[in-house]
Amino acid sequence: MDRHNEKINEKIDEFSLTEKQLDASIYRYQFELADKEDKNVTIESFKEAIIKLKVNLNSMKETELKAWLKANVNQVVYDNGHYDVTFKRLDFS
Repeated sequence: MDRHNEKINEKIDEFSLTEKQLDASIYRYQFELADKEDKNVTIESFKEAIIKLKVNLNSMKETELKAWLKANVNQVVYDNGHYDVTFKRLDFS
């Protein structure tokens, strides 16, 4: 009977360890999913802002354009004929 109880306890320990590993994996995947969903929302709102800019650009006043740039552009770097633009809503670092 002791051997039988010992095997049962070993199986319980084995299943407990597996459960903890699966819980950790689920937590990690939930975190990754939430992070991807946050990025997707950010990208969608950025796309919306770009479309509004494109549609309204010709009728925007200078102050409106400056406000849009301040809200959406982090920095613009010009180097040897090349522009590098960093957008605030797309900063995933």
